[in-house]
Order: sequence, then structure tokens, then C-alpha cells
Amino acid sequence: MSDKFKSNVTFAVAIIALLIAIPFTGSIQVIAALIGVVLIVISFYYMIKEKIKSIISFFRGMR
Repeated sequence: MSDKFKSNVTFAVAIIALLIAIPFTGSIQVIAALIGVVLIVISFYYMIKEKIKSIISFFRGMR
């Protein structure tokens, strides 16, 4: 799987987890929100990794 696909999937699952957290109260809401935040951080990691790869390939192409 590509990093872009992984980023999109984890971001979508994170949004769903955050939306699930809205109607609940207490510990379920906290757990769902934490899962959502962790997944968003993982999604950003894949996005940054993809951008770094594109920058490296751009500079390799300039040689």
C-alpha cells in the first residue's frame, strides 16, 4: 500500500472515531477521542513521509 492510501485511510478512521466520541459521555468518549487523535498523528506521519520522498526525488532528478 502506498503512503498516500495509508494516510487517507487512517485519517478517515480517525474522523469516524472522533464522530463516534460525540454522543457518548465519560470514559468511552475519552477513549474514542484518544484513538482519533492517535490516528490523526499517524496520518500526518504518512503525509510528511510522502512529502519528504517527493522532495528527495525532485532533487535527485535535478542531477
